[in-house]
Amino acid sequence: MILKCFIVRSRALVGGSLLVMLVLLPTLFANAYEIPSWIHTYWQNGQERALKNQLRIEAKKQESNPVFSYWLGKIYLAQGKADSARMAFNEVKLKVEGGYLSSIGLALLESLNGDNKKGQLELKKLYYDNNLKNGFEKCQLALAFGKIGDLNSCDELISQACAVLTDQPMIFMYAGDVYAELDVQYKDGTLLGKACGKYEQVIYKDKTNIPARLAIAKAYTGGRNFGEAKRLLQEVFALDSTSIIGHKLLGELCYLTGAYAEASKNYSYYADKGNLDQNEMEKYVNILWFNKEYSKANKLIKQLLTLGSKSEVLLRLYAYTCAETKQGPEGLEAMRSFFNRRTVIDSSRLIASDFDYYGRLLAATGKDSLAIIQYRKSLSLDSTQYNLYEQIAKSAEKMKDYFQAVDAYNGLIKRKTNTPSSIFFQKGRNLMLIIDLSSVKADTAATSKYLKEAVLSFQKVIDLTPNSHLGYQWQGRALSALDPETTKGLAKDSYLKAVSLLEAKNQPEKYKQDLIEGYRYLGYFNYLLYDKSKVEKNQDQMTTYKADATAWWQKVLTLDPENTIAKQAISALK
Repeated sequence: MILKCFIVRSRALVGGSLLVMLVLLPTLFANAYEIPSWIHTYWQNGQERALKNQLRIEAKKQESNPVFSYWLGKIYLAQGKADSARMAFNEVKLKVEGGYLSSIGLALLESLNGDNKKGQLELKKLYYDNNLKNGFEKCQLALAFGKIGDLNSCDELISQACAVLTDQPMIFMYAGDVYAELDVQYKDGTLLGKACGKYEQVIYKDKTNIPARLAIAKAYTGGRNFGEAKRLLQEVFALDSTSIIGHKLLGELCYLTGAYAEASKNYSYYADKGNLDQNEMEKYVNILWFNKEYSKANKLIKQLLTLGSKSEVLLRLYAYTCAETKQGPEGLEAMRSFFNRRTVIDSSRLIASDFDYYGRLLAATGKDSLAIIQYRKSLSLDSTQYNLYEQIAKSAEKMKDYFQAVDAYNGLIKRKTNTPSSIFFQKGRNLMLIIDLSSVKADTAATSKYLKEAVLSFQKVIDLTPNSHLGYQWQGRALSALDPETTKGLAKDSYLKAVSLLEAKNQPEKYKQDLIEGYRYLGYFNYLLYDKSKVEKNQDQMTTYKADATAWWQKVLTLDPENTIAKQAISALK
C-alpha cells in the first residue's frame, strides 16, 4: 500500500539525545515519489534502528525512488553523522535525473558541517532556480534556509509553495512541518504559531485529516494549552479510536496535568503497540512511577539499566521502586551506587526523598540505626515530611530504643494536624514498654511520670476512636500500674468501658484474653471493696460488692472454666 500522507518522526540532536518531531510525507507532486506505509509504521512506533535498516534495503531495491536515500541522509544529518549523510544524499542524485532532493541535502550538509559559504551559495542557486517547482522540494529548501538562520527566505519559499498548490492540503502540512522543526532549533513561539496556522489550513481543506490535528495537539501540549490539545485529540479519536500517536500524545498530556491514571492508560496503549525507544521508555517509567505502578516501573527500569543506561535519575528510581516492591538488598545496592555517583559530582543535588528511601532500604535490610540517620538527613532538607517521624519511631522500636520512639512520635504529633489515633496508641505502648526497663523500674518518680503520660496518650485514642476497646483497655493497664494494689480502683471505668465494647462484638472466643483481663481486674477490685466493707461491718455494701465480685469472676470461668485464680476468688467470697 502507498500512503498519500502519513507521519514520520525526524529527530534533532540536542545534548546527545534526539528530539522527536512529526513530519508528513505525501506522494510528491512533480515527480512520482511514493512513500510506502512501513515508513509511517516504523516512525510512529519510534523504531529508528529498524527503519534505518529497512531504508538501506529499499534504497538498493527501488533504485528509481530517491525518498529512501534522502530520508536516510536526513536521519544521519540529524544524528551528526556527516559522512553517512553525504553518502546518502549522493545516492539520491544517482536515482533521479534532475531531482533537487540531493542538491538540497548536500547544500544543507555543507552549510552546517563543511564549507558554509559554499553551502549557502548552493542554497541561493536553488532558491533562484525556476525549474524547482515541486512543493515538497520547495518546503525542504525552506527548511534548509531556516536551519542556517535565513528565516526570511524560508518564509518566502513556503509562501511560493502554498500559493502554487492552494488546493492541496498536504502542501500546508509540509509547510507546518518545516516551522515545527525549526521551532525545535530556535525555541521560538512565533515559528510554532506559524506551524499551527498551516496545520489549521490542512484541517480546513480536509475535515477528516488526523495528522494535522495530532501536530496541533502536540504543539498546544508543549505550550501548556491543555484544554485545546485535549479537544483536538478527542476529535482524533472520533475519527480513529486506535490512533497510536493520539494515545501517546494524550498520555503525555495527562502526565503533565497530573492525571496519572489516564496517562498510564493511554501511554500503555502506545507502548503495547510497538517497541519504545530509550527516551520513550524513560518517559513511560515516570508515568508509571507517578501512577504508583511500582512493580511495572521497576521491571522497565531494570531493562533500561541492563541495556546500558547511565542515567542517574533511572538509578534513583530503580532504588525507589525496589523499596516500594520490598526488594531491599537490590534497592540498597542501587541506592549506594546512586549516592556514590552524586557525591562525586555534586552532593548538593541529593534531595530529601533520596535520604528517605535510603533510610527505608536500610531499615528493610535490618540496619535501623543507619536508617534513622538517613531519615533525619531527609528531615533536615524538608521538615514537612511528617511521615518520617513515624519511620524513625518504627526503626527505634525494632532497636528497643523506646525513648527515641516516643520522642519521634511526639515530633509527629507536634507538627501534624489531625494526627490519627494509631500514633497516640503507639506512643502510649512505647511509654508502657519504658516502665519495664530496669533503669526506670528502680525510679518510682520516673515510672509515675511515664505512666501518667501513657494515660493521656490513650485518652487521645479514646477521644478519636470512642467505639474501639483498645484505648480504654490500654488506659486501664496504665492506670492499673499507677495503682498497683488496686486500692484506688483507678482503672475501673476504663475496664468497664472496654469489656462493654468487647461484649457488644459478640465474639468471645476471638477476644477471650482481653475480656478475661477486664473481668479479672473488675472482679478483684470488687473483692477488695467487699473485704473492706467486711472489715467495716457494712452489711449492705458487703452484699453488693460480693455479688458484683462473684459475677465478674464467674464471667472469667465462663470463658476459662479451669482458671485457678477465678476459682480461688469465688471460693473466698463464699
